Amino acid sequence: MLVHCPGLPIVIRVLAGLLSKRETVKEWDAVLENVEQIMKGTDVLETESTSQEYGISVVLALSYDDLPSHLKLCFLYLAQFPENHEIAVTRLTQLWIAEGFITLMAEKHGSGEIMEDVSYSCLTELIGRQMVQDVIYGFSGKVKSCRLHGLMRDFCLQKAEEENFRIFVKLSEGPVSKTALIGKVRRLTLYLDNTVKYEFTREGRYGHVRSLLYFVPASHYQKWDKKVIRSAFNDFKFLRVLKFENIGREFEIPKTIGNLVHLRFLSLKDSAFRGLPSSVSNLVLLQTLDLRSNFVGQGSCFGRMRGTEIRNVFWNMKQLRHLYIPFFHSVSAPKLSFARLCNLQTLVNVPIEKCDLNDLVQLSNLKKLRIMPSASRQLEKLKDMLIIRNRTYKHLRSLSLQADGDIPSDIVLTCPHLYKLRLEGKMTALPKELPNLTKLTLEQTKLKDDQIEILEKLPNLRVLYLGWRSFESETLVFSQEGFPHLEFLTLYGLYDLKEWRVKKEAMPRLQRLRIEWCKQLQAVPDGLQEITTLKELTIDRMPSRFCSRVGKGGKDFYKIKHVPSLIITDIQPDYKKDKEPEMEEATGASQIVAGPADDSHQESIVDAPPPPPPPTIVDEKAEEIQVASSADHLS
Repeated sequence: MLVHCPGLPIVIRVLAGLLSKRETVKEWDAVLENVEQIMKGTDVLETESTSQEYGISVVLALSYDDLPSHLKLCFLYLAQFPENHEIAVTRLTQLWIAEGFITLMAEKHGSGEIMEDVSYSCLTELIGRQMVQDVIYGFSGKVKSCRLHGLMRDFCLQKAEEENFRIFVKLSEGPVSKTALIGKVRRLTLYLDNTVKYEFTREGRYGHVRSLLYFVPASHYQKWDKKVIRSAFNDFKFLRVLKFENIGREFEIPKTIGNLVHLRFLSLKDSAFRGLPSSVSNLVLLQTLDLRSNFVGQGSCFGRMRGTEIRNVFWNMKQLRHLYIPFFHSVSAPKLSFARLCNLQTLVNVPIEKCDLNDLVQLSNLKKLRIMPSASRQLEKLKDMLIIRNRTYKHLRSLSLQADGDIPSDIVLTCPHLYKLRLEGKMTALPKELPNLTKLTLEQTKLKDDQIEILEKLPNLRVLYLGWRSFESETLVFSQEGFPHLEFLTLYGLYDLKEWRVKKEAMPRLQRLRIEWCKQLQAVPDGLQEITTLKELTIDRMPSRFCSRVGKGGKDFYKIKHVPSLIITDIQPDYKKDKEPEMEEATGASQIVAGPADDSHQESIVDAPPPPPPPTIVDEKAEEIQVASSADHLS
């Protein structure tokens, strides 16, 4: 069999994926016979390059032909993503569901699973068959993102074209004309860049198109003609999927969007639309609505900033499963209604002051909830309502809370199965019963040092981000055998911290450590030299006295000399007590990158960018992929 794989690892893996579904020698023999019969029955020239290419295509074709019909659709859908595009699994599964691939399968097999789980199992099947590669896993063990290998993508594109699955248009080659849509192709993929003028010709309507995906560079600032905007939301009457992302120039969404009544998926993520027209309420079949806009306009009162205007348009979207509201927004209605959204699983950036708390209590199927910065009394009310009604968010896996004052710790206990938790706001004590928690982010919690004892006992914690003023203590002690599964730790903006002690056998699995902007910290702890798993240490925006101690030849170098990668960036002037740390000017502009700390130890100095302000908004997807990528790399 390997003779037909011409020594290419990707083809060998694909063949192995195909054979993994065969359990007997007879079945393996049948695969070999199929390959040989195909090769013998061709008129391929007996040149090495041609026979190799044909051998590759035969193996890939056999693997594709072996797929069930629903998996063929899922695989061909990947042809729409640009080359080397990192495909987020959450987004991919939402698209598959909106296209109807997963609904048909679930109904056919009578599965009691929710569609998202069925969709995920389809992806893992393609991964198991080696049809999808470059897989990145998250800390819960689930796939977060993936890519298609170059050879596999070429094959996927070829098959998609053969089966009239989609039309790809690169707009640098000219405007989209009706002639480009010959064959009634249902999926149209548009790749834009900043050099071309984008337009549809007016030869006719495009009623046969069901899916319209725009792929543009990040923050695409080219000015778009109003006719272009109007075309995207008006000329495709039967769309099920519309992805209109990364449009950096301000624009108005036409009222005609309400005519796209077949839409299941609508994403305007990172596009600068000013607001939602009331006609959006007509889109009652929507399953995913992503409105995470980057629009911040100038307000009319005293020059205040205003965000995207959100109307009460969600109340009748009974099919809605994933709703993402812009972080910066204004609500034109007195209240947003979510009472009828019984299928809702994702609710991001919800302003609880502007919605009925009774509605939130009823959303029992939520898996992900991110609440906007809120008054403490509103969170207290929500907690009380959940307790009084004996309700819990039993399906919730990810929770993010931001409060202008105190965060009641009891509210976290109404979510017993959390994997990810982000808290931003003052807390007197942390919740103790979080057995499944793998990732925790704390900012402005202003905790005392004794609360670290709660964190280090969490049995499954793998990622810990102690952010801006999360602890107000001069000393932190990580106890013996504390943090048994912690792999990634960040200390950021702990301005009171002077001493950090790590006892023996603490953090035995730590792989990556980042210390940033902790201006009074005197030294790295002695305990680091005992952590043999540590592979990367990053020191960012720390005083020069601290940086000089950990550099090669420094007083503390012996503590970290075993770490393969040492990165020191943006060195700051030494801290002065009469100056607020957060107000200090970031004057450093150097970066020291060190390789393995041995005889071949090398250091280089390069320019470093100016430091950003303390983070208040977390791009969760980017953060997850970045950390997961590091985990994958380090493993």
